[in-house]
Amino acid sequence: MNSGPVEILGGRGWTRPLEQLVAGDFKTALVVCRPGLLDQFAALVGRKADSIFEVTVENRDGLPAAIAEAATG
Repeated sequence: MNSGPVEILGGRGWTRPLEQLVAGDFKTALVVCRPGLLDQFAALVGRKADSIFEVTVENRDGLPAAIAEAATG
């Protein structure tokens, strides 16, 4: 799911996935969010992320494995 200004600040766009996050209607969720909106996102869905990954040139090739590991424990 992608969470950007339209969804978080404007209440438009892909809001259904946000509603599912608020309701806890998921087992595992992968959310893409702009760094500057993380606090607003956490307030909107009522929880902070269990894991946060920042994509950089140096780490981008290893991120799929790191994300999979975080999701499966």
